[in-house]
Amino acid sequence: MSERIIFIDIDESLHNSFKSFISSTQNSDSEIEYTNELNLNDLVNVSSLIINIDYVKDIKKLKTILDKYNIDNIILLTNTLNSKKSQLALMNGFNVHFRSGMLLTLYEKIYNTSYRKITNTSSENEKTNFNGSFVCTFISAAGGVGKTTLLLNTAIKLSTLGKRVLVVDFSQVGDIRAKLNIVEQEKSLTRILTEFEKTDEAIAHMFTINSLEENLVYFEADKKGRPIEILLASNFVNMDKMNSQHVDQLIQRIREMEYDCVLFDTSAEISQRLLSACDISNKIFLVTCPTVGNAWKILQIKEMIDNLGYANKCCLAINRMSKYLGFSNRELEIETHYPIIGLIKEHKDFAYQENNGEFSKQLKNKRFLKEINSFIMRGFDIDQVENQEKKKKNKSGLFKRIKTKSKG
Repeated sequence: MSERIIFIDIDESLHNSFKSFISSTQNSDSEIEYTNELNLNDLVNVSSLIINIDYVKDIKKLKTILDKYNIDNIILLTNTLNSKKSQLALMNGFNVHFRSGMLLTLYEKIYNTSYRKITNTSSENEKTNFNGSFVCTFISAAGGVGKTTLLLNTAIKLSTLGKRVLVVDFSQVGDIRAKLNIVEQEKSLTRILTEFEKTDEAIAHMFTINSLEENLVYFEADKKGRPIEILLASNFVNMDKMNSQHVDQLIQRIREMEYDCVLFDTSAEISQRLLSACDISNKIFLVTCPTVGNAWKILQIKEMIDNLGYANKCCLAINRMSKYLGFSNRELEIETHYPIIGLIKEHKDFAYQENNGEFSKQLKNKRFLKEINSFIMRGFDIDQVENQEKKKKNKSGLFKRIKTKSKG
């Protein structure tokens, strides 16, 4: 007997998208229905019920009513996972799904199985196949935790290893331009987003192929490494208009440029561009500071990450760590179930350097450089950093032995 799934939503957009997605799976014989109102008479022999949370006035009352129908799976659709109603639904045992989240995640919630394990070559793997590129997104639960600083120092270090690195600024209020003292105002996402609004899709498509490179800014932090290529954010209004279709078109062009590493910088707020960047990433670095307030915000954003299906590729990076704070990293790791792959200590002179436009001096701090090397080794699976450090140690050790021998 095939499973009966009912979508109760404002429109059929999500229902149609899921129906198209499921047609290529082993559950394609499922009966997927749509309605825009809740009728209790239709809930007979229903295996999964997906309801728009805006239709629900009383969460507790809904649970009492639906318990009588023996429905295996009830999922509430929401536009804001941090809303009081969404939090109340989670507390009452409902499965909550973010409307703009991955269809892949919704599939796994409905069928209580892992689509990724079933298909081996899942759509997620196809998304992260950037012709061998390593794609990652830096996110945070709050501003001011040093996310952008960590991203830029990571990009600089990767460039010194000979990697071709692209930094994409998806933040609402971009500070990459300020940190790197970039004077150029014309080169940014502004022209690209303007062309996306054109009615002729073919023209917009050709524009992104021909002029993406023209809108990149090149930053050379170290003469030994390659220059970092940066796609700067547009103004507040344009970034707010950016949707998943715009991101998909942009990402298609980036795929063709064969970068070694693509790093996305994002804002703390949930947006379509943030979710699209997380979808195609190999890893998501959740950056935070070791304070109780930031730890609490991390636990809140964890629910969103888990609901969107990103938990398996999310890692923690603890910034501005100090032994005097009395903060337990191990406890945060246990609570979130995300591994800590980066531990950056407090460097008091960094704020002064950034305020005075001396950002490039940070990696000259040997202790900080060691911390960045460790972060890259664990987060990017690059052994080249470790090999370089070993060579340096061997050279210094050889010099000491020769020097000692000459004295004797």
